[in-house]
Amino acid sequence: MENNSKSITDYNLLSRDKIFEIISRYDLKSQKPLSDNLNLIKDEIIGMGYEELIIDAFCGIGESTYKIAKANPDQLVIGFDKSLSRIERKNKFKKESVKNLLIFQADIFDIYQVFFEIKKINRLRIIKQFIMYPNPWPKLKNKKKRVYLNNVIPYIFAQESEIEVRSNWGRFLVEFSMVAEFYNFNFSFEKLEGKPFMTPFEKKYYLSGQSLNKLILKPL
Repeated sequence: MENNSKSITDYNLLSRDKIFEIISRYDLKSQKPLSDNLNLIKDEIIGMGYEELIIDAFCGIGESTYKIAKANPDQLVIGFDKSLSRIERKNKFKKESVKNLLIFQADIFDIYQVFFEIKKINRLRIIKQFIMYPNPWPKLKNKKKRVYLNNVIPYIFAQESEIEVRSNWGRFLVEFSMVAEFYNFNFSFEKLEGKPFMTPFEKKYYLSGQSLNKLILKPL
């Protein structure tokens, strides 16, 4: 991966009122019945027998998922990504056996329907969610593709867990913090200083000289 990623510069923040207007249209009633494949994922997660779960959204090749799982051996760690080719990539770190880890190819809305169903039956408690370097969709016309302006966002905050969002685009984090206010979550910002890198994108952006920050969200 080349380390010459360009920064996003041409963008104005959405107003808090505009953000609230968008997300107020979403609720937890947009569920759909789980497909057979999603029911299999649900059964596999419950069958692991853990009481606590950590989510690694948009995990890509899964490097961050492995690191989180190794650092939290008593919790089940689940990574998911829409790209099957990234998940199935033969990386050196995947040669190590990590028992408390599952990685699925899944759309974010679909997999959060699974997490929501599991939460309803009190079988597994999500204690933290990582959202690291998702596509920020910087063009204004694509704003509703950003995870915090998408119809999945009520399901993310409904888990009532800490959420850690990392990005090389500060405006993404600022707008996400406004969404956190809507859902009555506290928020704080922290600057990332590089090593150890959690993802290949984190390394790429850092070596490109970009500012890396994380947003920590916690329920009140």
